[in-house]
Amino acid sequence: MKRVLFSVFKSILVILFFASNGVAQQQWRVLDSGVDVDLYAIQFLDAEIGYVCGDKGTVLKSTDAGSTWTTLALTSTFPVRALCFISTNEGWVVTGDVDDSDVSGQIWKTSDGGNTWVQQEFSSTRARLGISFVSSTVGWACGARNGPLDIEATTDGGATYNSQSSASIFGWTYGIKAVSVDTIWSIGGTYFPALSGFILYSTNGGNQWRQRATGNIPFLYALDFVDDLTGFTVGEQGAVYATTDAGGTWVPRSTGIVNVLRSVSFSDPMHGLVCGDGGSILRTSDGGEQWLDESLSTEIDLNGIFALDADRAWAVGNNGSILRFDNATHIAGEAVADDFSVIVYPVPAEGSVMFYFEADALDMNMITVRVCNTNGVEVLRVEELASSQLVIDRRNIGHGVFIYDVLRGGERLHSGKFIMLK
Repeated sequence: MKRVLFSVFKSILVILFFASNGVAQQQWRVLDSGVDVDLYAIQFLDAEIGYVCGDKGTVLKSTDAGSTWTTLALTSTFPVRALCFISTNEGWVVTGDVDDSDVSGQIWKTSDGGNTWVQQEFSSTRARLGISFVSSTVGWACGARNGPLDIEATTDGGATYNSQSSASIFGWTYGIKAVSVDTIWSIGGTYFPALSGFILYSTNGGNQWRQRATGNIPFLYALDFVDDLTGFTVGEQGAVYATTDAGGTWVPRSTGIVNVLRSVSFSDPMHGLVCGDGGSILRTSDGGEQWLDESLSTEIDLNGIFALDADRAWAVGNNGSILRFDNATHIAGEAVADDFSVIVYPVPAEGSVMFYFEADALDMNMITVRVCNTNGVEVLRVEELASSQLVIDRRNIGHGVFIYDVLRGGERLHSGKFIMLK
């Protein structure tokens, strides 16, 4: 039976400062997409299988976490703006050229993992910019129209689509997210009578669309819902809005940047990522209350991001750019010893982080804690612990993302990560 060893706090006084942006940039690794066109959206079905879409009818597939990509045979020359897969085999993509919006709209479906595609008919040829399915039969597509709202709905997998227009809502819809067969959200903006963003919703399958009153807000380009209650949307001027009450209220979240944000993805209500122009990448671990800047030292615009979980994510952007964040590659062997566990609290940490060690009959003076940055460079080592508790203070290591190993001799007992906020 495990026993909790006695508790005595110990402060670590090591003056090792480094910039968190430098750490963050090393976490995102560039992958070889094999193409040089602008890429707009990405989705992974699991840790290995993922899809990407982009300009000139480009659709890519990976079966090895993004290390290699295969071009799929979509016979379209229009930009592929969005995709939605409900399984590793069944999915849809939509096309739309914002400079030729009246004739560039298409919807394509695959049932065999992208090997073959069938173009589906709908009531418009206007650009499609977003798509969302809740099952193999029920889904919606949205797009660009210099006039009343233009959304297409299907209840038979896309064999037929019905136009869901609204004479009272004007503008372009850049993204759509179906929470259920009844509740759907869409975002975008209008040019008339003035430039303004909007948040739209329906609670009856799209038969009636309403605009959520949010005041004068910027154009919005993407949204994500992680459950019935929790959703996020992003857009111009570094804007992020969040709801935790099923869209009843949308609260602005401060990001600290003014770059256009073009994509958002949350793996759970707390952990999420946004990306945008100028290589902008921001991460949150507390539902958007605070953001860790992981922006890249590049001017390449990032258009799509997908978070599989708190440790694995991918992003795509212009000039064929694909990036991968995989913290698991740095923390292999997380639970090596069955008789040893570590609790790290709080996560993320603001002023200091506490380690609680629990073990069966283990002398703490045999334990070493090693802290590294995400490039694998050791920044702190504490040997011969005096107790089962350890405090690491932000003043001594700075802020950013850190990887830790708990060692006994040369054996790794436990590995993990923590975030120290600014």
